[in-house]
Amino acid sequence: MTFYVLAYPVLQGAAGARIEAFRRRHEPARAALVAAHVTLVFGVDGIDGTALADHAAACAAASAPIDLQLDRMQDFADPGGDGFKLFLMVGQGREQLAALHLALYGGALAARHRADLPFEPHVTIASCTDRQARDRARGECAILTLPLAGRIDAIEVASLERDSLRRIALVPLGGHAGFSPAI
Repeated sequence: MTFYVLAYPVLQGAAGARIEAFRRRHEPARAALVAAHVTLVFGVDGIDGTALADHAAACAAASAPIDLQLDRMQDFADPGGDGFKLFLMVGQGREQLAALHLALYGGALAARHRADLPFEPHVTIASCTDRQARDRARGECAILTLPLAGRIDAIEVASLERDSLRRIALVPLGGHAGFSPAI
């Protein structure tokens, strides 16, 4: 079982619906699996899901809700040569998300932290197999009307099992009130 910690931005107005429609066109399989999100802990195996949820709750308790702004689009070429991705980069809120990311990689996850890969908070909006698909997606980005403002109020611990994402816990930022384990 592979575990993740995700943060789902709640965006103002119709921005969230526009992003999800864009993702359904440009990364349909992933859009069907998970809503637009910022990944705070990347896929980790060989750990206890309950312990990760407890650790995430402790980190969330020490973090206030995060106001953010998705302010620019960035291309990313997959290092394995599997194509291209388009990201919406977090401007405002970047430092708070980076601090939460580092806190989550403390304790039992410390050995899993990739200090050689700088954490750049983003929301993936397209996964393209070739340059032409990437260029089409990039050409449509204007409909997203950046910058987009929003807020992150909670983090989710989830497991990926056989192409299905299952919530382990949803933890509000700023305290344990409302902690909702799903185990």
